[in-house]
Amino acid sequence: MKIKAHKTNKLYYIFFFALMCLLFIGITNTTPAYARGGSGDFRVSNYASGFQLNNFLWRGYAFTVSREVEVTHLWGGGGPTATGGFQGGIYETSWTGDTIGDGNPRLDKLLSGVVFDHTRDVVVGGDSGQEEMVKLGKSVTLYPGQTYFIAQGRVSTGSGTHYAADSIDYENIEIGSPIIDQWWPQANMAYQPGGDGTAVDAVGRTALSETPIRVMMGFRYITDVNEPSLGPEAETGAMSTGKYEAVLEGVLSDSGAANDEPTTLYFEYSTNSDLSNSTLVAASPHTIEGPATDVGFSRQITGLNDGTTYYYRAVAINEAGRSNGDIVSFVHDSVNFARTLTAEVLGSGGTVIPETRAVPIGESTTFELRPDSDYERSDNVVISSEHSFDSEGSWNGNVFTTGVIAEGSEENITLTFSFLKEQAITFEAGDWQSKTYGDDNFVLEATASSGLDVFYESSNPDVASIDGNTVNIHNAGTTTIIALQDGNVSYLPADNVERSLTVEKKAITIAADDISKYEGTDDPELSYQITEGNLESGDSLAVELNREDGEEPGNYAIELNTLDNPNYDITCENANFTIKPAYSVSIDQEIINSNNEENISFKFADGDVGADYDYIIVDENENTVEGNGEITETVQTISGINVSSLSDGILTLTVTLTDSAGNTGNEVTDQIDKETSIPTLDTVNIESDNDNNDHAKVGDKITLNFISSKDITELSITIADNQVSATDLEDNDATTWQAEYTMTDEDTEGEVVFVINYEDMAGNSGQEINQTTDNSSVFFSKTAPENYYIDENSINFEKETGLYFDIKNAEIDSSYNSIIRDQNGREINENGVVSSETQQITFAEDKLDRLDAGDWTIEIQLTDQAGNIGEKISHTIERPEIKAELTADYDGNTLSSGAEITYSLEIENIGAGLLKDIEVYAPIPAGSEYIAGSTIVNGKNIDDINNSLPLLDGLNIANLANEDGNLESGKNIEISYKVKTMDNLISGTEVINQAEVSGKDDLNYQLKDKLSDDPRTTGLEDPLKLRIGDVIVQYLILKKK
Repeated sequence: MKIKAHKTNKLYYIFFFALMCLLFIGITNTTPAYARGGSGDFRVSNYASGFQLNNFLWRGYAFTVSREVEVTHLWGGGGPTATGGFQGGIYETSWTGDTIGDGNPRLDKLLSGVVFDHTRDVVVGGDSGQEEMVKLGKSVTLYPGQTYFIAQGRVSTGSGTHYAADSIDYENIEIGSPIIDQWWPQANMAYQPGGDGTAVDAVGRTALSETPIRVMMGFRYITDVNEPSLGPEAETGAMSTGKYEAVLEGVLSDSGAANDEPTTLYFEYSTNSDLSNSTLVAASPHTIEGPATDVGFSRQITGLNDGTTYYYRAVAINEAGRSNGDIVSFVHDSVNFARTLTAEVLGSGGTVIPETRAVPIGESTTFELRPDSDYERSDNVVISSEHSFDSEGSWNGNVFTTGVIAEGSEENITLTFSFLKEQAITFEAGDWQSKTYGDDNFVLEATASSGLDVFYESSNPDVASIDGNTVNIHNAGTTTIIALQDGNVSYLPADNVERSLTVEKKAITIAADDISKYEGTDDPELSYQITEGNLESGDSLAVELNREDGEEPGNYAIELNTLDNPNYDITCENANFTIKPAYSVSIDQEIINSNNEENISFKFADGDVGADYDYIIVDENENTVEGNGEITETVQTISGINVSSLSDGILTLTVTLTDSAGNTGNEVTDQIDKETSIPTLDTVNIESDNDNNDHAKVGDKITLNFISSKDITELSITIADNQVSATDLEDNDATTWQAEYTMTDEDTEGEVVFVINYEDMAGNSGQEINQTTDNSSVFFSKTAPENYYIDENSINFEKETGLYFDIKNAEIDSSYNSIIRDQNGREINENGVVSSETQQITFAEDKLDRLDAGDWTIEIQLTDQAGNIGEKISHTIERPEIKAELTADYDGNTLSSGAEITYSLEIENIGAGLLKDIEVYAPIPAGSEYIAGSTIVNGKNIDDINNSLPLLDGLNIANLANEDGNLESGKNIEISYKVKTMDNLISGTEVINQAEVSGKDDLNYQLKDKLSDDPRTTGLEDPLKLRIGDVIVQYLILKKK
């Protein structure tokens, strides 16, 4: 915070007086006055003078803020001389001059204001006043760069908000107001209430009472900063360091900052235990920026008296407020005093905390070094005087522990620390990293950010050495160029930067010279030339020249070789050594076969024109064909020779020339293979990868295998009229072959046809093959079975046979899969092969017994021999299902001995089919006796059988009451009968009853027996249980008599 006054000859006086007043105000509290939590205050008692009974309109001060800040409250208060209403406000303010702070402030716009309450009890003419904080009607946001004016003034009559200077008792805030950038205390400063016009009513004129007055004002604002915290008494210390001097020390436990907000540090000291009339001094370090913990700070104070007790405390202030440390004391000892250790920094690069330490003789202390960004601390510590310590100091990170203070050391010892700045080397990669042997030397251009010289090293001086910053190339190869800067008293060593350097071999080409001779003469000397590139000065090559062995006419290679050279990439070009023949002969054909055996030819080369030739062709059986003629051209072809009379095998042609003088040249020969026998296919087979390998469907692979009588080539094969390739099965010859084709929907149904054409290695064509040798064949089908169906009229059941039905339009030889599934998902199945278009399928009765009651679904699916799967068809057999419920009724709410019970059995067909041949079994429960003549079926009385319950042994409903014994879907039968419980049954005795119902479906298939169910229970087929003495819950299905 900067404190400014208006341009005046009393600037120094005003500032000093305001500072002293604020210091006086601030030292009276030992703990933070307010626990704000997210807020901070700026409060001052601004010095001014004025007429007590004729106040000016406003008193206050102009200020700017250091950051954008939201103001929520105003501070004020009624002083001992306040008699009238007063108010406070914040104005936007401009200046009568051209810049901020130039001239006088104008009150341009009221941003927000409050009315203070001055009617509270105060001590008239006493020593203290009463402060007051009032919340603004709406908060105000203040912005940097804009001047504002905070003011108080009277509302109507009275003296407003004055305080006598000797009655102020507020905490000093001036020393720690980081929210304020600049402020202008109002003394002898004019202002313009209306924002324009002449400055009037200058504040600061002498009051009639000649009593200086002060206005307490300020504001509360929002901040993210927490109040700072100081170390406890154990971390605060003081020690005499001279006749009149001592060092105070403290610890900032936590700055409370959220970002880069500042925290300022002070000490207050006094000879009074309550720190009244204290002195406030800035600590070192004075300002801590941003979040920080456990920061040591100190201050040397002077002017102390021997034997006097001094009281002091540490003070820390930030945006959130002021924190005071514990008040501690020490007695100044001007004889046995500690040594003053002062830390200095050589140059820049960081700070040392604290700046001053007091250390008794025989003890040591610590200093913490805090390097700036891009700096590191140096190990070097310079001590101002020799023999100050009995031992050497040591480092632990950035903390330096001094040696033990020696007897007889100087009173004041200075330790000079230094910081070393980081530096970096810029060593650009580039084309210079790729050189060729023989290239010129070159200069390296790395730089250090410190400006210091960069030095270089080569990891492989045999390839390249370095002289200063010049690279000298010696040999081809690879090396690493290392740029180094070791630092100095101001800079740390830089990280080395490495760049690879590759020196490529120099490319040259050497070529041997072409040389020739005539047959029978000596070889001339072999030679070579450098045709591309050159050797570097002083270099030489080791070269070897050799020609291919041989003396026969023809071309022989001259091979040029060099020993491996580390610096040259040598390309060698060979040459030809030619021995010229007298003449040569060659047969034009590659092989003789049945197509060309009557017309072969041979060619002379280097023939002697005019000479006579004679030739003879001999087979392996010594049979011959001969001829002769005259040479008319240097290169001459002799054609039309018929060798059909010679045997197959190797034929040898021998030719001689005789010149006109009768000299006969050397015999020259050539050979050719004759083969005219026709190849055959001895084995031919065709099959499919279908499970049934003599059938195929779309997607199946057809494989054609064949074996020839001799090696064959030039195969042309079609399968199903599609051209395919054949594969030699690698049996060390070309006789065993295989061709494959995958059938598609485009192919024609029926037997798969094929054609094989081929030749042997001599070009003799074999007979076209389209039949197998083992009568194998494949039938192709791409249509799945269709239009088949279940003949519903054929579905029947016989006891001995089971359930059977017919499939119509079934494809013969296809396989069928049939399933019967009940309503609960249980399944039985039958599989087989279709033997006729009407195929009967039977399910045995023991399989049917595995299915549950209810409808049954038949599913059929056919698959032909090729694996084509037909449509799945189904038919549902509607079947009956029995539901039987047994209920009971009796008089009263409690069943007792001798009671009459009416049992009612309701039988219902809940299935879809007809229920036939219904038989019912109903017992007489134990503990009861049947009431004769009480059986009723569907409202008709039924005669007893053997003087007892006619259902006791089970009877067919068809035999009762002229019923037909059948029950359609959804229909029911109601049966009732009565029993009487025995007289001697005790309470708690259970009377249990359960009926059993059976029947057949429409196919005469016997259904599983069905037990009756008690509808009162949640379980299925539960017996009906009554208990003597129990109260029975009545159901809607029962009817009380």
